[in-house]
Amino acid sequence: MSIRKYLKTQMMESPYNNEYIIFNDIVVSIVNRFTRNIDFKKTLDLIQDTLPLHLTYEVDTILVGDFDFLNDREVDASYMDGAIYVTNKQESPISMVDDIIHEFAHSVEVMAPNEIYGDGKLEREFLSKRSHLAKELEKEEYRVPLEIIFNPEFDENFDMFLYKKVGYDKLSIMTVGIFVSPYGATSLKEYFANGFEHFYMGEREYIRDICPILYSKLEMLDNYSEEEF
Repeated sequence: MSIRKYLKTQMMESPYNNEYIIFNDIVVSIVNRFTRNIDFKKTLDLIQDTLPLHLTYEVDTILVGDFDFLNDREVDASYMDGAIYVTNKQESPISMVDDIIHEFAHSVEVMAPNEIYGDGKLEREFLSKRSHLAKELEKEEYRVPLEIIFNPEFDENFDMFLYKKVGYDKLSIMTVGIFVSPYGATSLKEYFANGFEHFYMGEREYIRDICPILYSKLEMLDNYSEEEF
């Protein structure tokens, strides 16, 4: 069964389904109740106050629920084919805003791939930082093959190495001044999305100081007019 068909079935069978509209035409549906008391109206207001309208056009719907494919991957949210899927297991409105804005970033990649990646500058900045991280890992006696370090694509084995073996607590220390946060080291796409998330969550100066190319791309997108998309 496709994810779309699975979700449609799950929504039809759900006894709890509230719908909201944000950014004029994005439908937000709560498929399953939140596991904690979340002020969802506050969450939606924060998202609308944070993101410019012209960076939301690729998203048609946001679905909130207990989705197996998110649980299986141990992630809180995912963007696929115009839809953002986000877990109902949220700690606070801010944590949910983080998750959703991060996935909006992946939708922006679909809208403007050439503007983000076309000149190769962002990839070169990312790989330079990966090289720096490799040296930090070596200091802690972790060895990572160069073919992984210089691969900008997501590698599940490398992700699990960072997450399970090194651990994000230790990685957070290693990546200070290199990446905006540890998750930005996992792939070029996550480097962009992680930066996008933190850019709109109030860390613009830090991004500008440590990731100048990433900052320039984000500032360019932020300043685009609606007609440029």
